[in-house]
Order: sequence, then C-alpha cells, then structure tokens
Amino acid sequence: MALLSVKMPKSLDNIFYVVLIGHTPGIYDTLEKYKEQVNNFPFAYYRKCLTLEKANEFFNNYQLKTKRKNEILNLNDKIVIYTDGSCKDNEKAELYTVIRAIETCENQDKVIEIKTDSRYVVNACEVWINNWKKNNWKTLRNKVVKNKDLFEKLDF
Repeated sequence: MALLSVKMPKSLDNIFYVVLIGHTPGIYDTLEKYKEQVNNFPFAYYRKCLTLEKANEFFNNYQLKTKRKNEILNLNDKIVIYTDGSCKDNEKAELYTVIRAIETCENQDKVIEIKTDSRYVVNACEVWINNWKKNNWKTLRNKVVKNKDLFEKLDF
C-alpha cells in the first residue's frame, strides 16, 4: 500500500481564485476580492487553485481557448444566427432554439455563429460541457446534467 502525501495550504491565504466569468476576470489572492467579482453575477465561473502557477495555467488556457474561438468568429465567411427561446425561465426552450437553428442551416460547411441572450446556453456550451463530458454527463454534485439529451446534440 502506497501512501499519498498531499500538501495542503496552511490557511486560506494560500489559495488563489481564478475568475473566468465574472465582473472582472482574473486571478485573485483574497476571498474578499474574489467574491466581489462573482457575487451578483449570473452564471459566474471560477476555480480555486492551491498555487499561483496552477492559477496562471488555468487562466491562460482559458484565455487561449477564448482567443481561438474569437479568431474563428471573426471570419468573414460565416453564418450568423440569432436566437431567442422567448422565455427566460425555460432553459429547455433556449437549448431547443439553438439546436433547431443549427439543424435548419442549409450550409453546414461554413462556421456557424450563434448569438443568443441566454447566459445558460452560453455558459453551458463554452464552460460547463467539457467538464460534464469528463464526468460522464454528471455535475460537480454528481447529479445527471439537466437537459443532457439536448446538450449531447450541441456537442460537436
């Protein structure tokens, strides 16, 4: 039997908070600064890291992914589709609207850019879906992802 040695921080002062989606994305070294960025921000996305190195790695990887996505979206030869599920409280309708927009697009060879007013759809497709897939379509609380069948259709 092997023993695993894990170095835990002596206090919360050693934890770094990476805010990817919030009032001001960045790396914060205090709980108070981090909370200012995520409190009252719908669908804020953040992660705690035990080292500044890991925090920088996580933040930079996300920034690189965002930069690549923006480069693709800035192409002139693309199809832009605007969607509105017509009901802010119906997440299923918001997802279904995006799926139908993609399915009915005639030219599937071009880049398709979806513009939506749904923070739920944007965060789910840009942030959460990769973790859900890694966790066999389960949330961090080990529950099956709500609307899993629809997200599987959006997972290209």
